[in-house]
Parts: sequence; structure tokens; C-alpha cells
Amino acid sequence: MKKILKTQKYLPGVPLVDSPFFEHDARELLDNYQLKIALELREKGYAVFDFPDLELDKKIDSIKENIEQHLGWKKLIAIFCAERLKLIFVKYQNSSYQYITHNMRIIKLRMIL
Repeated sequence: MKKILKTQKYLPGVPLVDSPFFEHDARELLDNYQLKIALELREKGYAVFDFPDLELDKKIDSIKENIEQHLGWKKLIAIFCAERLKLIFVKYQNSSYQYITHNMRIIKLRMIL
């Protein structure tokens, strides 16, 4: 039987890191690595952690090359400053971007926290 956490029971929709039941629920749900990240989020409002992929630098370089091919950096900066989200079409054309944003370990972490 799945254990129902206090946050889920009494405060549905409230992120674990914002819950007054954080101490109790975190011990039940998170491993040490996740707990470290959750504590940073709770205390600082952000967390810095190593992305769970040894090939991340190569994927980031691929994204940069894709952006340069489609827009060029000067044009990219102008678009970003003017409309900010104009870059969205580029991200879906690059499998490295999708790989990073759809990484199951990151998705699971976002769902838990």
C-alpha cells in the first residue's frame, strides 16, 4: 500500500519544498541526493546540482550550433531582447535540447519537489 504523505493529504498541490510538512515527508520520499537538492530549494529558492548525464557538454554544444545555424548569435540576441520567446521554434528542431529537457531523472525530481 502506498503511503500518503502529509503534504498530499492536507495540502494537495503545494510543492514539497514549500510544505510545512517538509521534514516529515522528505524523509519518507527522498534519497540523500534528492534531499540535498530539496533542502537547497527550500532554503535558497534554487538548487545547483550536477545534471545526470556525462554527455551534457556535447549536447549543449549541439544546441549552440543549432541556434547559430538558424539565427546567428547577433540576431538571436536581438530576438531575445525584443520578444524573448521567439527562440521556441529552434528548440524543437534539436534532439539534444529535447534530451536535456525530457531527462527522466530531472522530470522525476521536478515532480517530487
